[in-house]
Amino acid sequence: MEWQKWLRLKRGEHHYTKLLIVLLFAFFTPSLLNAWLLRMVIAILFLSLNLIILKTILTSSITLQVLKTLAVLFFLIDLFLAARESSYERWFLLASAIFQSSFIGVSILAIGQDLFQKTKVTAEVLRGAICVYLMIGFLWGIAFKIICLFDSNAFSNITLENYIYKLNYFSFITLTTVGYGDITPQNHIAMSLANVEAIIGQLFPAIVIARLVGLYEAEKRED
Repeated sequence: MEWQKWLRLKRGEHHYTKLLIVLLFAFFTPSLLNAWLLRMVIAILFLSLNLIILKTILTSSITLQVLKTLAVLFFLIDLFLAARESSYERWFLLASAIFQSSFIGVSILAIGQDLFQKTKVTAEVLRGAICVYLMIGFLWGIAFKIICLFDSNAFSNITLENYIYKLNYFSFITLTTVGYGDITPQNHIAMSLANVEAIIGQLFPAIVIARLVGLYEAEKRED
């Protein structure tokens, strides 16, 4: 099947381009994600691509099995929630967020380590760095959701009816240090997380650019 060919990766071929396409689709179409079928398609593509990529770069089979378990649990819970008329069962949402954040967190670390082990600057390396940056934004969005599930007043202008997508929006404007001020953290944990994300948003591009410049200079010296 065509989608199976699209997902297929050979060892050593990480194809961050495909992962980037899925992440950008999830990033630019938040309103469409209310359609549960589309949301499930994006989840399947994201989880599948991440697992296939991680299979090529992880040396620990135990870590890979743990990630597969997290992916399956997250998908099953998300499928259960999306298929119901009311998707605000607190504990299921919390479990889904924990599994999802764990999966994305490990993915960020593994892909980031792989990228920093590269010895040449390629378009695929650049796309991989963008993937990591976007996943950081989604990861913090999930962390903010977990806080909101415990404290519905943790953020201004956020309710349990709109928090899912608004907190992703808040995460990315914090990561990019835009800070429009329409949503603000109201408790200490939320404030601390927002501060950490803003710092990462400044440091990550600087570190990546420094690394890429270093690799480029090393290539020039070799030539």
